[in-house]
Amino acid sequence: MNQSILLCLFFLLSHFSLVQCQTCRDQPFLSGSRFNAAFSGDYSTTSADIEGALAAGGNINIGAYTIGLLLQCETWNGCCATTDDNAIAGGSFTWNGGDLMTGNLVYGTTYTHSSMTIHCGSAIKRNSTSFFTTLTSDLISTSNYLYSLPTTGTVTVQWSGMFFDLSAGKTINVFKTTCDQLVNSVTYYQINGGNSWQTIIVNVEGTTCSIKNSFSAGQWCNVIWNFPQATSLSIGSVNGSILAPNAAISYPSGQVDGHVFGKSFSGNGQINWYPFEGCIPVQTSTGTTGSTSTTGSTSTGTTGVNYCQQYPLPQNCACQSKSGGCVCDCACC
Repeated sequence: MNQSILLCLFFLLSHFSLVQCQTCRDQPFLSGSRFNAAFSGDYSTTSADIEGALAAGGNINIGAYTIGLLLQCETWNGCCATTDDNAIAGGSFTWNGGDLMTGNLVYGTTYTHSSMTIHCGSAIKRNSTSFFTTLTSDLISTSNYLYSLPTTGTVTVQWSGMFFDLSAGKTINVFKTTCDQLVNSVTYYQINGGNSWQTIIVNVEGTTCSIKNSFSAGQWCNVIWNFPQATSLSIGSVNGSILAPNAAISYPSGQVDGHVFGKSFSGNGQINWYPFEGCIPVQTSTGTTGSTSTTGSTSTGTTGVNYCQQYPLPQNCACQSKSGGCVCDCACC
């Protein structure tokens, strides 16, 4: 893997705009971050797959289903050497047909299975009450926090579309809309302006919601659809991560490219492993300050001035404030 030393000043000039910098959470969804989908209640589906890890605090009932196809692990003797729990049920786990590609299967009460294979892992009985208590709290608090962020961008509904106009230079763009608009007013969504590194948070108000369309442009690894009030959510093919911690999610068919977080889940749609790569700002007593990237880290060195606060940092970089600038050691592949 090649290593390169980048000056953030060059990164700034490459965007030809002023930037707003933030200190971002290392784990955007806290304890939920490593899961492709996680729920406080039951999970039921057949004839599809989830490419990442799955956790449900209630019962999991699946058939003809694959979990973890895109999870990466080190191999030894042709087998994944991982101790990750990649399929977790707080209650019973019923699996009729399919594969857990890597890691352990964890169940709380009973485990019933037929015609399925756990590749390089084990089935483990464990009480996960404490884990799911923390997970549920993390997802609800994150959803409420995102909803509290001030709106920065404009949402325009016209020509059967919903248009999100990004503000130039803002690391985080926050929009607000309603369930009624999503259901009754639009057939597609479009991002206007901005850059691929900008985060998009769409706060949706309402208790009964539906979202079944995709963005026409692809920067959805930085997109969160946040439904803090929803108790019922129907989804189809969606680009971006879905955060609806209080909602019973119905997913008859389609493809979600991102995380899915809810109270419960039923349906036959596919969930693809596109982990969130944007920025959820660190919450402090005086608001959000500083700068880092979601996948990088910063330190101030001994200068007393954090020059890295002045620039949006490239991903997969460890950055350090040096005399006169911000120096980043980046992994290039």
